[in-house]
Amino acid sequence: MLISKIQVLNYKSFRDSGWIEFQSGINIITGQNSAGKTALLEALTLEFNDIPHRSLNALPTQSSRPNPKSHVHFFLHLTKQECEDIVAKTQTTQITIPFPSSNLNLGDAFDSFQSWLDKTEERVISTCVSGQLNMVCDITSKEPSMGLYEIAPSSSDVYNHVITSFDANGRLIGGGGGNTTFIPLSSNYFNAFIRTTQKRIYRFLAERLNIGSCDRSFNSDLLTNASNLPEALGMLQGSNPELFNFFNQHVSIIFPQIKRISISQGQNIEIKVWHVDPSTLREDLSFPLSACGTGIGQVLSILFVVLTANYPRIIIIDELPL
Repeated sequence: MLISKIQVLNYKSFRDSGWIEFQSGINIITGQNSAGKTALLEALTLEFNDIPHRSLNALPTQSSRPNPKSHVHFFLHLTKQECEDIVAKTQTTQITIPFPSSNLNLGDAFDSFQSWLDKTEERVISTCVSGQLNMVCDITSKEPSMGLYEIAPSSSDVYNHVITSFDANGRLIGGGGGNTTFIPLSSNYFNAFIRTTQKRIYRFLAERLNIGSCDRSFNSDLLTNASNLPEALGMLQGSNPELFNFFNQHVSIIFPQIKRISISQGQNIEIKVWHVDPSTLREDLSFPLSACGTGIGQVLSILFVVLTANYPRIIIIDELPL
């Protein structure tokens, strides 16, 4: 998964960032304080609040009213296997896709979507979201359909959608028929697809992460802010002990002073850090993660993502302490 291009509009320090391009691998963003680095990283998560830009250009007088919506345009690249995995996770008994514009018939829209699903190579999504991952239709009418086809315009916040579903082989049912409904863009299938994708974008902050302990939620997937890391590690320890041991081996390579990470499963699930060999059986000499250095929690979170992800992930690190 790769965000190759992004444009931030009307968000914090950005009135219009212009198109910013990224490459696969490691991208480093530098700049002066208050230049917009953190705002850009927040936009890259694809989930942010609408915080309008304020400047003399945007608000020339005190009576000027800011545009309440912040927008982020982006190009997202997915491998065929990764796309199929996301589609499998978003398949329901019925799905809704935006009705095409008047110069297309419904079958054309179905064919465009099905052709995109059938691609054997990398797939590219081109769309725009506003605050809280709501898809928008403001510059081109192709954006709410992930760039696949033009959609029918609307004079309100609801748009005409067609209701369809996948068959047992993952093929769209309907072709040119099916019922229609008027719903917001935030309720259609493409938005659900983007939301599932967004859960694979992780952002770690420079301050101490409050991830040393957590309640039980029975979720083995790491949340984007790593707040459930203790439970995710605990479930990994139970379901795949070899991979958990492999995780610990890498922890000791990165931090030679740490002999092992263990998970305490009491009323709360807690990460314990061992600076003595566990063979000593001296659990009283282990420390809770919350009592250890800031960087340890960040590294544990990043390492978990790297070792457990079936497909590439996007990891955003804001001012990683050295």
